[in-house]
Amino acid sequence: MKIGLFIGIIATGLVLMMTAFSNSATPYASAKEAKAAPGKKFHVVGTIVPGSLDSNVREGTVNFLLKDELGETISVHYKGHAPANLATATKVNAVGKFENGTYKSEKLLLKCPTKYEPEKKGA
Repeated sequence: MKIGLFIGIIATGLVLMMTAFSNSATPYASAKEAKAAPGKKFHVVGTIVPGSLDSNVREGTVNFLLKDELGETISVHYKGHAPANLATATKVNAVGKFENGTYKSEKLLLKCPTKYEPEKKGA
């Protein structure tokens, strides 16, 4: 009887952990896929289109165009202060949802140049 109860508690705990993990796992998508599924949370990875970065310190917002690896662009709006090295980021991973014609990002993850990467020839 006690063993059955113990196994039941363990099984319930595992089911709850798996459910929590699957709910928190966010898939990666292209800009086109994110636009096609408004309201669904995705990671969209790409580069900032030169000249499109607009940071408003007073309002605490950042807007830019993100070009994904397929060449599609998506307008990104981030509510929060711009990460310090956003302008020099080599890749941006925007986590959020496409709503009302704009990708509303709740988190920006950056890959930036590093002094440990080899220098490019001719640079």
